[in-house]
This record gives sequence, C-alpha cells and structure tokens, in this order.
Amino acid sequence: MSMNQKKMNTWIGFLSARNIFIGLAVWIGMMIFVQFYFLPYISGQLNNQPIIDNYDNYTAKEIYQIVVAYGEKGRAAYNLLQIIDIIFPLLSGTFFSMLLSKFISILFKTRNKLWYIGFYPFLLTVFDYLENIGVFMLLRTYEHPISAIGTYTLIIHNVKLFFYMTSMAMIMLCIVILLLGKIIRFTKKS
Repeated sequence: MSMNQKKMNTWIGFLSARNIFIGLAVWIGMMIFVQFYFLPYISGQLNNQPIIDNYDNYTAKEIYQIVVAYGEKGRAAYNLLQIIDIIFPLLSGTFFSMLLSKFISILFKTRNKLWYIGFYPFLLTVFDYLENIGVFMLLRTYEHPISAIGTYTLIIHNVKLFFYMTSMAMIMLCIVILLLGKIIRFTKKS
C-alpha cells in the first residue's frame, strides 16, 4: 500500500458519523458566536462602515476610504476580528471537507483518485487566509494607500467566495444524488 493510500485511509477512518456531528456542532457553534455576538460587536466599532470581508464590488480607493473611516477604534476592533478569522476558515474548510469526503466515499466505493475531491473545500481555507493577509495589510497601509493591496484583497475575496460556493454546490449535489438513489431504490422495492 502506498503512502498516499495510507493517508487516505487515515482520513476516511476519521470520517465517522460521530466526528462529522462533532464537526457540525463546532461549526454551528462558531457560526452562532460570530453572527450573533462577535460581528454585531465589531460592526458597532466601525463607524457605520461595512466589514471588508463581507463587502463586495469595491475599488482599491473605496476600500481605503472605508478603512480610514473606521477610525483608530474601528481598526483596533477589526484586528480583533482578524484573530477570529484565523480559526473560522479552518473550521469551515475541515467541516466541508469531512462532509464532501464522506459523501464521495459513499458514492464511489472504490478508493481511487476521485476521493481527493474531498479536499477541495480546503482551498476555501487557503484563500480566506490569503484574504486575511490582504486585510491585514490594508489596516496597516491606510495612511499611504497602495492600490495593489486593495485590488489583491478584492480578487482574493472573490476567489474565496468562488471556492465557498462551489464547495457548497458539490456537497449539495452529493446530497441530491444520494437522495435520488434512495428514492429510486425505494420505488423499485414497492
């Protein structure tokens, strides 16, 4: 057995229903904390300006105007958000990879290269971290704007959204295929 097969077997062994439910509980808990406590707190510190990570379709000039409008207190609060945004992408990428890997292992019983698709959601994590680097640089260069940093952050933000949406679409597609298979098997038995 090759080293890659051993690693894949270890990953597949990790995909028990218990571990997936734990991943779901942790992910939902983090979503509740971020959406209902942390983001409202941070938003209150930003002088009615949008959160960069949740803001689309801006120019480099506009993004620097937003960062300046945050004020010193808002930029300090946004740095706190950056700490949470280290944990959350890792939880999201891991949970989505667990789900997708589990569904692929059910759909494709043989262990082949298709199973590597299960790691696709980790690209969401990678691009979220790259976006965080851009935001970090924006918060530190606001006095002397560098338009390339604003443009970089916007591009990486959109790539992150692409991987988020496609990861969710792949998970939903697997769910639909599995449900259709169960419906077809049920109707054949009837």
